[in-house]
Amino acid sequence: MDTVAIIFGNKNKIFTDKKNRQVIESAIDKDEILKNIFKEKSVSTFFPESLFESKLSIVRKSSFSIDDLNKSSVKNKKIEITVLNDDISIKIANSLKKQLELKGILVEVVPYQQEAYLMKLENQDYEIAIYSVLFDEKYLIYNLGKVMVHDIGDQDMYNASLPFLEILKDEEEKENRDKIYDKIVFLISKNIPYIPLIHREKIAVENGKSNILLK
Repeated sequence: MDTVAIIFGNKNKIFTDKKNRQVIESAIDKDEILKNIFKEKSVSTFFPESLFESKLSIVRKSSFSIDDLNKSSVKNKKIEITVLNDDISIKIANSLKKQLELKGILVEVVPYQQEAYLMKLENQDYEIAIYSVLFDEKYLIYNLGKVMVHDIGDQDMYNASLPFLEILKDEEEKENRDKIYDKIVFLISKNIPYIPLIHREKIAVENGKSNILLK
């Protein structure tokens, strides 16, 4: 599974403030962004529903208003969207740019070739990026840790979730496991580490050191 998302980095520290992440979430229409790119509507759950039964992790629209946007530091700053130089990512970034600029937020889309893009992501050296979060249904516990440490870059969040992850390793009942997963996902999503747009099935094909993702 692959979740296409708007993800927040640490460049200039503007999005280390949850309020600024909420501003972006409230300023966009995810269905409008996806309309001319994918056939599906935007996601209703934070993680792919096929991974577990989602109850707590339903995606809810931010209650932030235009007044909150006008008072935020985002309003007066030019935001850079880091994007891999491919057609789909650039279309998403340009649609996001258009929506944000209609709300009075200055935006610049900066495409990078794969090596430079991956280095930016690894170092959290970006403000906003269009990014694919990958999941393997065979390794769900690993997936949760990977998202928190590698994709989000939040070691504190990972440390806080460790007790739940330890319980998961020993829990055999699917219903109980689903409840624990859901609780972890709720804690992650409540912090708005990224904005999920769409969940998709993907096929990974090895090509030397690279993984080519096919829809």
